Amino acid sequence: MDVNNITNVASAYSLQTRFSKGEAVDGREAPPNAPGPGDKPKGPSFDETAVVYERSAGDYPGAVKPEGVLPEDAAKYPGMVDKTATDEEDAAAAAGVLASESTEEAEEAAETEVDRSELVRQLQNEAEARAQKIIDMVRETLGMQVDHSKSIGELLGEAVDKAGGVENEEASAVEDSDDDYWGSEQTARRIVDFAIALSGGDTNYADQLLEAFKKGYSDAESSLGGNLPQVCKNTYDKVVSYFDDWKNGTYMSGTDA
Repeated sequence: MDVNNITNVASAYSLQTRFSKGEAVDGREAPPNAPGPGDKPKGPSFDETAVVYERSAGDYPGAVKPEGVLPEDAAKYPGMVDKTATDEEDAAAAAGVLASESTEEAEEAAETEVDRSELVRQLQNEAEARAQKIIDMVRETLGMQVDHSKSIGELLGEAVDKAGGVENEEASAVEDSDDDYWGSEQTARRIVDFAIALSGGDTNYADQLLEAFKKGYSDAESSLGGNLPQVCKNTYDKVVSYFDDWKNGTYMSGTDA
């Protein structure tokens, strides 16, 4: 309790004592319930003392009227704040804060959901773009491989005519040489190397890109007559095998092989 409050309590007690002696204080008569002359002085009631202690017209900001103080007693002390009203205002203010916080949390959650949806959409677009690049590359590559195979076949046809016959195995060996840029070995590694570059080396994209390769192969097969030469089929098998090596960490790129 600070000095001002002690002074207030002491003043109230002194006022009550003087009233008990029948004295008029500052022109104010003793209240009807004050003790008369000769009666034992009676100190201020607990509630009255509490009112003085809690009172603040400026020296004690935030003072409140204690619960249980009669209205006529509280009226003696202007500037008091009704505690019940204060509690209700505090509750309303607290409810407002909670409502505001709840609104802010809801807005933040909505923004987070929007950000998450945008990220998912962006990742899907990137995945589709990578897959389409593989599909386009495979279509073009197999088309070039088929054209090259036809050229080899024509040359082999001429050789067959001159030699009087060539075994199919020998023709396939000439058509699909590892030293040939359009042979299955080099073509398969170019396709896998391209897929790895698109993924940034992340094997999490391996299965997705392999499916894109298969889609590109199927499209090329349909557009090129439905029966691709053996070199293309060999390329398909090697690409599938090299994708497995990539996921297992044992793949060597075309430049290192």
